[in-house]
Amino acid sequence: MHLAFLRDYHEALVLALARTTPTLERGTVAEVTGLTPQAVSKVLARLVEEGLLEPAGVRRP
Repeated sequence: MHLAFLRDYHEALVLALARTTPTLERGTVAEVTGLTPQAVSKVLARLVEEGLLEPAGVRRP
């Protein structure tokens, strides 16, 4: 499998989830998609950088 295909697939998974659940937490994305938390962070960072998602801000405990 090509890495570019896998990256695009992961981005598509996260975007599809974002369409149905506008406010997502990284842990939820990891749980639903089966991606590791580290992979989710990388995917989200790319999507924000590409302008496809907007960060919701930092939650405080």
